[in-house]
Amino acid sequence: MPYRLQDNVSYCRVDDHLVFLDLDRDLYFRLPERMEAAFLACMSGDTQQAQDVEELVRRGVVTSDTRARLQPASPDSEPATRSGMEQEPDTPRLALSVVLEVFWIVCSTQLRLKKRRLVHVIDSLVDFRRCSAEGAVSTTDEARLLRAASLFRRARLYVPIETRCLLDSLSLLRFLAHRHMSAKLVLGVADDPFSAHCWVQAGGWVLNDTIGNAIAYTPIREI
Repeated sequence: MPYRLQDNVSYCRVDDHLVFLDLDRDLYFRLPERMEAAFLACMSGDTQQAQDVEELVRRGVVTSDTRARLQPASPDSEPATRSGMEQEPDTPRLALSVVLEVFWIVCSTQLRLKKRRLVHVIDSLVDFRRCSAEGAVSTTDEARLLRAASLFRRARLYVPIETRCLLDSLSLLRFLAHRHMSAKLVLGVADDPFSAHCWVQAGGWVLNDTIGNAIAYTPIREI
């Protein structure tokens, strides 16, 4: 029987082991060594160890699917190579309307994160981004994207809420979507000690972080 990852589960390899993310449970986790070996075997189509595969299903890592073979869900896109923060573009005067817009976006996003599960907040943002896709600016239009991200970062300084990577990344994505600009939320992990981080990326451009900080993390999911 073929298997695939659960829809909201993704993984990546960090050093010599796998790290998983379950968005439904807002949980990062690792598997015991034996289960990790069973997962990798399952990835290659070897499901002879039925008991181990059943345990992977029970843990919510994989699910049976008669339509498709299990496929990797680790991100496989353009790596981060440049930072908008480290190459500040010329931007127009910061208007009060932009400050008020960013204030509202950050506050409303913070409220959503407090009252709703993360997966629902992300799904809502994805839907909003999809609805704003008509006439969307291509990621090749770097100048407009960099100017918009710079405006957001400047206006964010006037919002009296502590900065957090998830809050600010989700807020920036919504700010860009208001302007029919599309970018991705990249979730990354590091080990020894374990830490998780996220940032906004368009093509090779990191829009709200430095390159050095972003590449210190291994991407585990892009949204």
